[in-house]
Amino acid sequence: MPTPRLEEMSINLDDFIYFRAHTLAHLIALLARPPKGFPPSETSLIVVDSVSNLFSAYFPSAQELKDQLAEGKITDKAHLQWLINRRWNIASELGTHLARVAARNIAVVAINQSHTKVKGQSHAVLQPLLSGGAWEASVQTRIAVYRDLPDERLAEVEKRAGKPLPEQAGELLVAFRIEPVC
Repeated sequence: MPTPRLEEMSINLDDFIYFRAHTLAHLIALLARPPKGFPPSETSLIVVDSVSNLFSAYFPSAQELKDQLAEGKITDKAHLQWLINRRWNIASELGTHLARVAARNIAVVAINQSHTKVKGQSHAVLQPLLSGGAWEASVQTRIAVYRDLPDERLAEVEKRAGKPLPEQAGELLVAFRIEPVC
């Protein structure tokens, strides 16, 4: 059966509920101590856009923290290590809360930005901005979306059933276009 075109699809915006978590603390509070009736019983999908953006607002990168140590803004190495670890502890907590939602048979999509990592690599590697052991353990499927041309995208499955897949497995790469709606 062919995929329906967008203009053939009927979308009822009344079927969508929008919550805005202004900060990382708001998102964690919403998931850890949800208000009564959240999520509604008929919920089948929750999208967090963008999970990594909430983290960058709260936690400077490890390099920025090390620069602050060198500049004397942070004077204690133990405090520096605590600040670096805090980011990963919070990511672990968020991952646990999202996994609990998913265990209720609700699909959870967490949009995570990416960055290029060169240090310690033989070539530039695109990696998720939010990562780390505990976060990775909570991510069961990862799909990377790349922009090739202005109206063309590539989607690649990088992780399935909690296991990373081999790089450049051709059958896991799908091209698609985004058609303008007139």
